[in-house]
Amino acid sequence: MTAIDGATVLDRNLALQAFGVILPVAHDIRVSFAVNPEASSLTEGDLACRGTRHRASATFAAEHPGAVVFVASEDGDVSCMFRPAGHECAIVFRLGRRDAV
Repeated sequence: MTAIDGATVLDRNLALQAFGVILPVAHDIRVSFAVNPEASSLTEGDLACRGTRHRASATFAAEHPGAVVFVASEDGDVSCMFRPAGHECAIVFRLGRRDAV
């Protein structure tokens, strides 16, 4: 999936809505990083050190509360972004090879 430019968008029933979509990017997007899988502990941050793929995904998650966004990095890691209702910004869960079962 990392070789594909653009996003794949699925609806709540996992039906394909769009493929190869270029998402808008907010340059000042704030996120919270989950310290643990339950996200009971968060650290505020930004995605300045990450690329356009991550910033666009965080923008989408922040603008669409309840949406779940997965970002596949070329380095093999995957991030999951989600903005719960009532939360100011998207929460980023970092998933990597070390988290695989």
